[in-house]
Amino acid sequence: SVEFDKTKFSASNRASFRAIPWPVLVYRSHLTSAEITWQAVEKFFRTVKDLLGITEHRRLLEEARKRYHPNRWAAK
Repeated sequence: SVEFDKTKFSASNRASFRAIPWPVLVYRSHLTSAEITWQAVEKFFRTVKDLLGITEHRRLLEEARKRYHPNRWAAK
């Protein structure tokens, strides 16, 4: 989510589990950490690939790669 990406997190403004836009097909209100698996993430990207065109799917993959890159999380 653009809002999540723009938010400046810090020790006093930490990212909550529910605020993170996890790439899985589960409602955030029902999501648990056990549901964030490699298989669930693959299913998400396979599903959206069918819904988006190739250009949008590639854009989404690039955004996700940047969003979840370990160096970025070290700063959050």
